[in-house]
Amino acid sequence: MPQNSALSQAQSAPQTRDLDPNVRQRRAADPGASIWVSASAGTGKTKVLTDRVLRLLLPRDEELAGTPPHKILCLTFTKAGASEMTLRINKTLGNWAVMEEEALKSKLRDLLGRDAHDFEITAARKLFAQVVDTPGGLKIMTIHAFCQSVLGRFPLEAGISPGFKALEEDEAAELLSRAMQTAYSTPEEPLVRAIDHIAQYTNEDQFTALLRSLMSERAALRRTLDDHFGIDGFYTDLCT
Repeated sequence: MPQNSALSQAQSAPQTRDLDPNVRQRRAADPGASIWVSASAGTGKTKVLTDRVLRLLLPRDEELAGTPPHKILCLTFTKAGASEMTLRINKTLGNWAVMEEEALKSKLRDLLGRDAHDFEITAARKLFAQVVDTPGGLKIMTIHAFCQSVLGRFPLEAGISPGFKALEEDEAAELLSRAMQTAYSTPEEPLVRAIDHIAQYTNEDQFTALLRSLMSERAALRRTLDDHFGIDGFYTDLCT
């Protein structure tokens, strides 16, 4: 076939994308690339994240060791996601430590997309002990837990009391209930009268949700009332 004809056919041939999920996930798990992953539930996002951590832990070459466990930070939205990642990584590293040679080579081949070098196989068997010996283990936590840890390190700069403890949902609900009872015991307060007026037009669930919203935005509410010289001034401005 003439060269020009072959080139013309190659240029006119449709460009197809590699849709093999294993190839695409392996590419996303490459720690040398900055990756943004968007996928539906159950399509392997957690697998990509765990594979990425595993590849970070493995050495990059004979001279350059992998990333120390204490220098890796993974943030998730939910506690369930953080727990799942931790379980998967620890299970994989534990299996690597006791796995038969050929089985380990196969697992590393699936992870790396190529045959593993001898130094990678040797390092893979030691990673479980390294992670276990790391104080606190791998840092895999929710965004909220990470922010709480930062506040715990710099409480004075954040304007909070040292040694503070974040409330669990049930504890917050109990405190909110106590605050409501305390507020109703002082009905002469203007804000309590205003909330009591609103309660006449809402059911119990709506009223509780309203109080939760007010509590979460209490700083903004306080600023608004200060700007209008109290609840009466705020009401006056609303009516004018």
